[in-house]
Amino acid sequence: MTVVVTGASGQFGRATVEGLLQRLPPEEIVVMTREPAKLADLQARGLDVRRGDFNDPVSLETAFAGADRMLLISASLVGSGSPSTPTPSTPPRRPA
Repeated sequence: MTVVVTGASGQFGRATVEGLLQRLPPEEIVVMTREPAKLADLQARGLDVRRGDFNDPVSLETAFAGADRMLLISASLVGSGSPSTPTPSTPPRRPA
């Protein structure tokens, strides 16, 4: 089983990865971040570090490839660049 952890370079993401490492071997954990250099230490420990950005949908294909499960750990906005996703300056759409 391969698990992808998004937001792995953040505080909660790192804590999640450390918890997973107590249950799974490193080769079963993929960590995703917008800046892979921030996870060089996890790569050195045997984890697969992949670049992924919710504002760049093409990057997600590669980031999620081969994964059986995903742990979505994110900031308050996922894919804030998407026209259908509200941003702090854009109020949510109301049903017609």
